[in-house]
Amino acid sequence: MSDIDLTVTIEGITFKNPVVAASGIITRSVHSVKKCIEAGAGAVVTKSITFVSGVSGGKWLLPRPAIWLLDKYGDPGSSQNISIGNLPDKQGVEFVKQIKPITQGAGAVLIANMNLMGDLDAFTEEEALERTGDLARKLEAAGADMMEVMRACPIDVGRHSGGDWAEASDVDYTEKIIRTIKAAISIPFYLKLQTDVTFRNIKRFEDAGVAAHCVYSLLPATVIDIETGRPILPFPQPYYGRGITAHENYQTARLASVATCPIVTSGGTMKGRDVIERLMCGGTIVQVMTAAMRYGPQVFADMIDELKSFMLRKGHESINDVIGIAVPHVNNPEEYAQFVKERQVPREAMAMTIDRAQCTGCGQCAVCPYGAIVMKDGFPKWASKICEFCGICQTLCPVDAITIRLRTMGKGN
Repeated sequence: MSDIDLTVTIEGITFKNPVVAASGIITRSVHSVKKCIEAGAGAVVTKSITFVSGVSGGKWLLPRPAIWLLDKYGDPGSSQNISIGNLPDKQGVEFVKQIKPITQGAGAVLIANMNLMGDLDAFTEEEALERTGDLARKLEAAGADMMEVMRACPIDVGRHSGGDWAEASDVDYTEKIIRTIKAAISIPFYLKLQTDVTFRNIKRFEDAGVAAHCVYSLLPATVIDIETGRPILPFPQPYYGRGITAHENYQTARLASVATCPIVTSGGTMKGRDVIERLMCGGTIVQVMTAAMRYGPQVFADMIDELKSFMLRKGHESINDVIGIAVPHVNNPEEYAQFVKERQVPREAMAMTIDRAQCTGCGQCAVCPYGAIVMKDGFPKWASKICEFCGICQTLCPVDAITIRLRTMGKGN
């Protein structure tokens, strides 16, 4: 697997692999950053660094890191939070300086996350933009190779929009932020915005100077503790975990279909397969947070190994052979119309075969709601007269021993 090329490039910055530690609890301490790098992460995105104090009227708006893993509430590996604990500007700059030797020594990219949400009421627009440029310059000088600029903090979106999860970012002001940062630093940067905001304004942001786009969907969720009958969090907070994988696949492909810049994507990447899917949907780098937070940094090594094994099995020599190959087929009305047409036929036009040599006798297909498959002597017995050819058995079979097709397609006529 040593000949497989996993490198990707964004505006002259080369990542040794596309699996990246996302901004959050796993990138808030030197200890954790070191563990992520040792496990092979291609880059780390620091926890958010902000010039906004987090204090309003003498009261803290956000507490220290506060995370809820949802395993004991029936959703293994998923999480919600009300704060991951932003780093004040001076502390954040020092943090970048501390971890730079770690990332540099391992050939990993250091991405500084600058959070421009929060309580900005204390600043005029001119003051806020001046502070933005100043902090960006300091982070570059401290050793950042790239910057991620946060303009979609779910906590602040909820607070500033009355809790309706509307995008709190003003697009005109966001464009000014892009131009301010572009003028202030020489390293590439991208904005972390809600995906729909980027989608609607993609050319505008690209023309202003972003190096990439970040897929970031804010999905409010409520999890109930059935022992108390009350929600874990009394206000709907974002949900992170395997449950949003398919949604983020779609959003990544949707954005990749119109973007000229690379795509940075995250959300629901729990295993190597999720990384592969996201790359196929157009992601250039894939960020991981919840999986590493729950199962430990070893997930980076596991994901990279699974990615390499997949590429070897499929004969891919470069990661670029994988990136974006699914995009033309996502949200494709012509292909979907053909897909439906092939299935809107009488059941008499369908055929099914079961490959007994391939079948392992696991019995998963026997859940058939029509009773068309039962297990007999360790193998499925199929009753063609009552089968509706719905596809449940075929999609459940772990070894692809069941095939459903039109009678005009191959054997089984």
